[in-house]
Amino acid sequence: MKAFVSHLPLSTRLSVGGDVKIHCAVWGYTEPNVTWYKGGEPVGDGDSRVRLLADDEKRPNRVLAIDNVQEGDRAEYSCTARNSHGRMERTTVLRVRGIDTHSDGY
Repeated sequence: MKAFVSHLPLSTRLSVGGDVKIHCAVWGYTEPNVTWYKGGEPVGDGDSRVRLLADDEKRPNRVLAIDNVQEGDRAEYSCTARNSHGRMERTTVLRVRGIDTHSDGY
């Protein structure tokens, strides 16, 4: 059975300095591998504030966690599920409100 991403929020909004966890509900047979992308680039390397976590059932990379969100974290994030039968991707937007502005980014 093809890999499916059954749920990902359309967007998440928060202020600079907040913490966020975005859950990606994925299923399929065989068990899909999950990869997160920020603006088309893989997430998880080089920034200790950004982590990929397991979900409640201990399946890896189902949760994108960003601590101390900064304006530079404002972007489109994609969750891609792949298995031997195919792939599926869903995208969400992280909107970040700056400390000194009232504008909502992205």
